[in-house]
Amino acid sequence: ATSVGSGTSAISTPDVAGGLARITTAANENDGLFAQTIGEIFLLESGKKTWMKTRISVGDAIQSDWVVGLHSTDTTPQDATMRFLFESVDGSAAVYFNNDDNTTDTDSSTIATMADDTFVTLAIYYNGVDNIQCFADDVLIDTVTGITVPGAEMAVGFGYLNGAAGAETADIDYIFVAKER
Repeated sequence: ATSVGSGTSAISTPDVAGGLARITTAANENDGLFAQTIGEIFLLESGKKTWMKTRISVGDAIQSDWVVGLHSTDTTPQDATMRFLFESVDGSAAVYFNNDDNTTDTDSSTIATMADDTFVTLAIYYNGVDNIQCFADDVLIDTVTGITVPGAEMAVGFGYLNGAAGAETADIDYIFVAKER
């Protein structure tokens, strides 16, 4: 957690049917919080199909940085050496999928455009070879081809930083990751 402004960046679980994780930031630009599993518990494998899906809402769609997905353990997952995640960067409401195998960093085209305090469902399907299909609200938006997925275990993680002064929130309804065995 980063809490330079007034208040403390924290995560909570408000009373909501089905539950969710709510990040509330302190009130300075780049205040926020990243959370990840204790260990790197998920390995993408060649020949094994993988699905990932999440539902997220952010308080300020343009003035925020956020990630949801898989990444090598890091206190700043946007800079992790390996990434397989959804991301949006400060100054833009565009959401894209990022695949970084520690050699080649590949982004999809924009798969969604966030709106303040509005949930969007994001999903990918990895064919187990070299193709990732990207979905927003259950509609196929982009297909990324010729990729190599990260070859080591990664943590499941999410996080949000506000992009301007003032406390903000982000709600993560769920993160689903499944792979063929």
